[in-house]
Amino acid sequence: MDSIGNWNADSGIAASVSGVRSMHILLIEDEPELGAYIVRRLGESGHRVDYAARGDTGLGLVSEGNYDLLIVDRMLPGVDGLSLVKSLRKRQPNLPVLFLSNLGGLDDRVEGLNSGGDDYLVKPFSMDELEARVEALSRLARLPIGWPDCAVAPMTIW
Repeated sequence: MDSIGNWNADSGIAASVSGVRSMHILLIEDEPELGAYIVRRLGESGHRVDYAARGDTGLGLVSEGNYDLLIVDRMLPGVDGLSLVKSLRKRQPNLPVLFLSNLGGLDDRVEGLNSGGDDYLVKPFSMDELEARVEALSRLARLPIGWPDCAVAPMTIW
């Protein structure tokens, strides 16, 4: 990981590993050891991962970058994860967000999803499960959004 929090397994070139679509991911996590581990593992899976340890820093990176997925801790310094995602949804309503949090009660998970999260994973977690959820969100991100524009001329059906 460099000083800005960028890491990639292949010198800056995101590659597909095991058929998984390579994604540009922003991880916003205030636990540095956990953040480094997640960045390393997702990078080894072929994803390009940027890292921020503070919510306000992460919000700035989202504004500047073009991300396919956000992984956001709920309890962050600067701007908490819920506020970050609520703000993000006003500008980028279709960007997939996975919450990663120690707050694992039913009300906490529902609040995270209702605030704009697309998925919610409680710490401690299995890295295999996180990678599977990233892949699932990748599949959803490829689906067309809304109905395509089309026009049909008037017709008569007999």
